[in-house]
Amino acid sequence: MGNVSEHNIDLERLGRYIVSRRMEVGYKTRTDLANAMRMTVRTLSDIERGDRKASPGSYALIEGKLGWAPGSCMVIFRGGEPRLMNQQRGSELSHIATEELLMELRRRIIGDKPLGNGGWGGLDPFGNWPQDRNK
Repeated sequence: MGNVSEHNIDLERLGRYIVSRRMEVGYKTRTDLANAMRMTVRTLSDIERGDRKASPGSYALIEGKLGWAPGSCMVIFRGGEPRLMNQQRGSELSHIATEELLMELRRRIIGDKPLGNGGWGGLDPFGNWPQDRNK
């Protein structure tokens, strides 16, 4: 690969964590996990090898399938350890985890954009953008 930057090291670190956790939770092959996420094997392979930075949505899918709390991939990038979902909540895990995942996706996609009338950066309560409301 030639010149190794700090960015590549972070990607490689995340890739090692993903491979380790994938095996731990029972996805023996990349194909198994890729199929479960409806992601191409090539994309997952690139992520696991540290050759590609994924989209926020792809990281959210990976976190969910590996049982990591939302935002764990970014924590790994910064040198930290991922949190497992069951370390985050008790009996309300399935309901809360979905809500937290949606909030994390919203934060990653919309970021600091002004909250429009709908409160979600222009999205209405049903998740529609203004141009889609009349359809």
